[in-house]
Amino acid sequence: MNCEICGKKIVGKPNLVKVGGAFLYACDECAKKLKKVPQLEQSTRPVKKVVTEDKRTERKVASKQIESELKLKPVKEFAKIVKEAREKQGLSILQLSMAVGLKESTLKKIEAGKLIPPIESIKKMERVLKVALLEEEKEEPSTETSLLKPKSANLTLGEVLDIHGRKRENDSRT
Repeated sequence: MNCEICGKKIVGKPNLVKVGGAFLYACDECAKKLKKVPQLEQSTRPVKKVVTEDKRTERKVASKQIESELKLKPVKEFAKIVKEAREKQGLSILQLSMAVGLKESTLKKIEAGKLIPPIESIKKMERVLKVALLEEEKEEPSTETSLLKPKSANLTLGEVLDIHGRKRENDSRT
């Protein structure tokens, strides 16, 4: 094996050194100049983890929870409700920020209506302020009707162009 720093042939056991963020094998001379990394007793090869039934169940529950959170959205007048609830409880922005784990400047933006925080933060705010800040997002029916109902789920490029052309004709008539 050759030294990865100077290129000399390494006699005996190579030294593992750290240069910047990289680990290199070096000869004794180069290793004296650089920081040696203690040799690991165990192999650095990753160990394959066994996934148990409990872990699978946890993953299913977590994915369902994420899916349900995706359907949540902040209530109307979210910023106003947060500010009023904070003031009603007599909390300062600093106190609320510490309780929720957000920066004071972030809470000011939330109350000004300039920022909507992540769902996790909104849930924390709900617990602290004891108000409902999330609601389920309702799917609104599409107001646009299809001009051409495809026989299959896959449209051809010609069908797409035909639909687009019909839409343009309808828009120009109105």
